[in-house]
Amino acid sequence: MRKAEGGTAPRVVALGFAPWLVVVAYTVVLTGLCLFRFQHWFATGWDLGFYQQGLWAIWHHGLWARSSFTGEPVLADTASFVLWPLAPLYHYLGTDFLLLLQAFSLGLGYWWIQQIGNDLGVSRVMATLVGIVYLLFPALLAANLFDFHPDVLAVPLLLAAIHYAMKEKWVAYAIVVVLALAMKDMVAVAVIGLGLTLILGRDRGPRVWGLVTVAVGVGWLFGTIAYLIPLLSGHAMNQWSAYYGQYGSTPIQGAETILSHPWLIFGWAVEKRPWEYLVWIFGPMLGILGLGRRSFDRDWRWIAGALLVLEINCLSRFAAQTSPFDQYSLFALPSLFVTALVVVKSVPWDWAAWRTRGALGVSLLFLLAMAWHLHDTTWRGWPSNRPELVQATAMIPRTVPVVAQNFVLPHVSNRAQAIDANTLGSKTLVIGTYVVLDSEFSTGNTPKALVRSWTTLLSQKARLVYGKDDVYLFKIVHSLP
Repeated sequence: MRKAEGGTAPRVVALGFAPWLVVVAYTVVLTGLCLFRFQHWFATGWDLGFYQQGLWAIWHHGLWARSSFTGEPVLADTASFVLWPLAPLYHYLGTDFLLLLQAFSLGLGYWWIQQIGNDLGVSRVMATLVGIVYLLFPALLAANLFDFHPDVLAVPLLLAAIHYAMKEKWVAYAIVVVLALAMKDMVAVAVIGLGLTLILGRDRGPRVWGLVTVAVGVGWLFGTIAYLIPLLSGHAMNQWSAYYGQYGSTPIQGAETILSHPWLIFGWAVEKRPWEYLVWIFGPMLGILGLGRRSFDRDWRWIAGALLVLEINCLSRFAAQTSPFDQYSLFALPSLFVTALVVVKSVPWDWAAWRTRGALGVSLLFLLAMAWHLHDTTWRGWPSNRPELVQATAMIPRTVPVVAQNFVLPHVSNRAQAIDANTLGSKTLVIGTYVVLDSEFSTGNTPKALVRSWTTLLSQKARLVYGKDDVYLFKIVHSLP
């Protein structure tokens, strides 16, 4: 095989696999794992149950339907307009479709990485290696295995936007950027980063489009979180105070605080957790990114989107945003992996291939660490009373309100009222409400002792419909505070 010099890439068949075959294989495997997780009652009400009930509500009650989880319009959560077209698909195809769509969307990122590699003139072998690192990336796999989130649909769209920007197909670029923004409010951060990348280029056309992209991204971000979501919910955005309330009571105040005190951008640097988070994100990539350290001006502008997303996450005081096992890091991956492609193009092929294979090995080590962590925490056990839970939930009429524990909610959420059992005591349970409890299993957010106390209370004030092996189904016959 001929070695390429200074970025000239050899043309070879990459491992004998067509990109679409890899996408299909990834989709099949990850969909299978997600279905296994769902069918073994690993899935959670937050977030799969929330989206199930939200999609059910949109289909049955219209575009501005309210979620029984929050009591607010479904769109007041994260302005995910993609839920509108998903609602009829979910109605007819069910939860399996959501999990399949999620796996396919993330797998499709591999195909776009191949296209962008071809745009850059990266050898097919190198693009394949970078793509495999992408598919094995811990943050990607962990997000894929964690319930369903419409956020993931933005990943292939952001990669498509980068591809069309490189080809200067601006109409297609504008379309996929708008579609990406419809996935979630915070996708706008990655869009702003993409705009900055184009501005840092040398050509006038991309720079103009970069300015437009930044303006659209900033306008969409502040329009949704400062105006649209508060308008829908009737109050200030709940997530803002939980995530960034330390910078101001509103997004505009928060922006003013950061702009007037720019050193706050690095305030997270004195804490341990953000550094652990960044190790998880950059650790698997260091072997590749280290190749481009001598060509910063040419290669590293593409990482602007990733850095901006990671900075926003590190600024948050919400723990999930600095967890590599949640979905909040996904928007950084398109920019990060395009940077990897640009870097491997700029160095001799044999050196890049050796370092990329090393990155693949490191990714596998991180993947093993992730698997151990998930097994030791959220995947350490599943309900032993699954047959009884299936039997109990099957006895609940579809038209009545249901109260259930977090791990039960995904199996009872297709109704007007599905309520988290953690709200027991703070809500009035109307007559006819069903409550299903497993007093011997806890996912960690609800102590067993608390569930047992609920069971004791309900056994005195409600009618027992079903009870077997610590699984209880009650029907409220008197209004309970």
